[in-house]
Amino acid sequence: LQHPLLLDDDMDPAGFWQGGFQGWHRSNLASNCHRGWRLRLISGPAGGQTDMTFFNNSAHASGFGWHLKPPHAPPTLNNFRSFTAFRCNTGMFYYGTGNIFHDDHRFIECGTGHFMNHLSN
Repeated sequence: LQHPLLLDDDMDPAGFWQGGFQGWHRSNLASNCHRGWRLRLISGPAGGQTDMTFFNNSAHASGFGWHLKPPHAPPTLNNFRSFTAFRCNTGMFYYGTGNIFHDDHRFIECGTGHFMNHLSN
């Protein structure tokens, strides 16, 4: 039974949880999580950050390798390079996004490689 003060992020935790587009994320591995990488925009300083570098990261045996929801398009271009999802149910999930440069992604033995609900401009 879910406690009324808990969010869905508390019930289904991520290996790496981010409150906005911030920081450098390089050469990390998330394994055996509900979500390997979860980006959920929150209010405050963390949610106001718009510069993220994501390079050479992996998710293994997770429900979602990369999960972005609610829809968000950062005002500056963000680089998302070299991501590997191995044996994840969904390699990459976007509920809507824009202004993110994608390059060199691998989805190995995933149920669905990439799912995007819609693209925001």
